[in-house]
Amino acid sequence: MLKATLIDDPFDTTPTVNTAPKQLVNDFEHIRNAINTVYAGFNMVKTMQSGPWGVYKAPVATLLSGDYKYIVCIVQNDSVPLGGVIPLAKLPWTIFQTRSTVNMAQEMGNYNMKPQGYAIPPGRKSLIYDKIKMINETDTKWVYLSDNLPVKVEVLKTKQDEWRAPEGTIIGALELFNTIVTLVEM
Repeated sequence: MLKATLIDDPFDTTPTVNTAPKQLVNDFEHIRNAINTVYAGFNMVKTMQSGPWGVYKAPVATLLSGDYKYIVCIVQNDSVPLGGVIPLAKLPWTIFQTRSTVNMAQEMGNYNMKPQGYAIPPGRKSLIYDKIKMINETDTKWVYLSDNLPVKVEVLKTKQDEWRAPEGTIIGALELFNTIVTLVEM
């Protein structure tokens, strides 16, 4: 097993010019915060670097038997070393995923982390309850968009004749554990 090491603050805080529209940046932060609330306190380990993209993963504790569950977030312009452990709330991800696997050791790149618990906030005021509508279906996935938020939600197909509802919520999709949420510029 490889050893994961905790990194206090991996991101350069030097001021930079942000060319994204201010409202869009705020929307991205609000969406991240809503998802971070579900996975509060999660620590993510960096398992892979692909060009400028850093891939972070964390196992999820679940009461259900069967496949192991885990979350993934992908961070652009990432320079944290492999094995670095960062709180989810500090990662400026643009892609967030909930996934399942039969081989957690392989998914985690042999970084040993204990499963972490999560809780869906009660009520319907959180952005995670925002409605999404299906805009496309392919052989491998269903694609949904939100009317109100700059997110694309993809639910991956796991079986041949699987069916999904034409509408749902962001949290409903995340609970399937075969979901990719991407922050998109509108």
